[in-house]
Amino acid sequence: MQIFLEEKENLILYGNVGIGKTHLAIAIGVEACKKGYNVKFFRTAALVNRLVEARKGGELSGVLKWPSKLDF
Repeated sequence: MQIFLEEKENLILYGNVGIGKTHLAIAIGVEACKKGYNVKFFRTAALVNRLVEARKGGELSGVLKWPSKLDF
């Protein structure tokens, strides 16, 4: 986990339903929070929907700025 944090890399988990991707992502995020990092969790569909709606509403540039405030 330290490598992801130090390099500020995105973490993408994929695979079949029910194998623990969400559980693992939340656990990593919780541990990062315990170390003082600012994190955000999105399910892929929710993130895509948010970006599509922002684009339709002319707010995409504003929505794309918030990830720069996150550590992880």
